[in-house]
Amino acid sequence: MDASPPSEWHSAPSPPPPATPDERRERPQPGNANVPVLVGGIAAELAATAAALAAAAIATARGDAMATTTTSRAATLERAAAVLRDAAAERWESDHKLDALSLSLVSLNALHEALSLSRDASDAAEAAHVAATTIAAKEESEDNAAETEARVVEVERLRAALDEKKKTVARLEASFAAAVSRAERAGVSVRAPGSGSDSMPDGADATYQASLRLGRAAAVEELTGNLACALDAFTRSTILLLFLLSEGTRFARTGERDSDDDQRASGGGGGAMLMFEGRERVARFTCAIAGRLSACADAAAVANARARKVLGSAPDEAVAAT
Repeated sequence: MDASPPSEWHSAPSPPPPATPDERRERPQPGNANVPVLVGGIAAELAATAAALAAAAIATARGDAMATTTTSRAATLERAAAVLRDAAAERWESDHKLDALSLSLVSLNALHEALSLSRDASDAAEAAHVAATTIAAKEESEDNAAETEARVVEVERLRAALDEKKKTVARLEASFAAAVSRAERAGVSVRAPGSGSDSMPDGADATYQASLRLGRAAAVEELTGNLACALDAFTRSTILLLFLLSEGTRFARTGERDSDDDQRASGGGGGAMLMFEGRERVARFTCAIAGRLSACADAAAVANARARKVLGSAPDEAVAAT
């Protein structure tokens, strides 16, 4: 990422985008180039993940109660933040800098909450590990071999879980620091003399519009037979819609609109429900996009199964040959 200080942006003719290409996750490109890799090599994993995401999005859009945990909420927020980061970069590159800044701030808010939740989960995991270690040491001193062996296994399991949560926290801390830097530099740039900046778009609206663009792009890829590209774009669109519906406007209010209705939230352990006037429209669009995502996931699974049947352990070659 460009490490130039914010002060240098005033004289820069074309400031760098909120995220550089090497910061974005690898995605299939239009033109079918990546279809053999995605549809053949890892289609089973992609299809299962996409199907689960589609089911969760449809259930949320319909208002069905779903069990949520700290870890699952953090994962939803982190996924949305990554898609928003990429969407911000694309808007920046197309010279829609205020849109890009708005999306960057929503991504930043989502990462902040994900980091907070992950730290809480890590603290809880550490407390559980310490408690189990203390009990195991006590039982060992009492020469209780059977109980000690079981406790040692439990301590190891808790230690592994703690290590994973610490890795998640470290990853989110790095992502959050990078997001802060991008947002600060983008903010300086749009406020620079001669930037022509107006008011910043509302974050929830910008997020919804990003999901619409992804949905349209996915539909085009699906119609032209680019299954991997369609699956990827439908997935990213669904991630943003699920974020809007499950987490509400708490992390997507970056513009000037901020009414009392926007602040209303449903109860329960999950995030605030989106209560602005267009929620029903968002829910209908979510069901439609998630339905196409599910269909693409099924098609990818079928393609993968066909490839394995043709060439056994070399599905990539089979798909490439079809």
